[in-house]
Amino acid sequence: MLIGLGAITTLLSRVTGFELDIFYLVISVVGASLVLIGVLQKRPVS
Repeated sequence: MLIGLGAITTLLSRVTGFELDIFYLVISVVGASLVLIGVLQKRPVS
């Protein structure tokens, strides 16, 4: 959800022309990190 929020905000900022705040970049990075951690934890141990 955080990645989606960051992507939507980025697209809207390009369409409407407002300046993108660093907060939304941080949200996107945190969301991507959480997804990556979740994927790594579900990897089967061989």
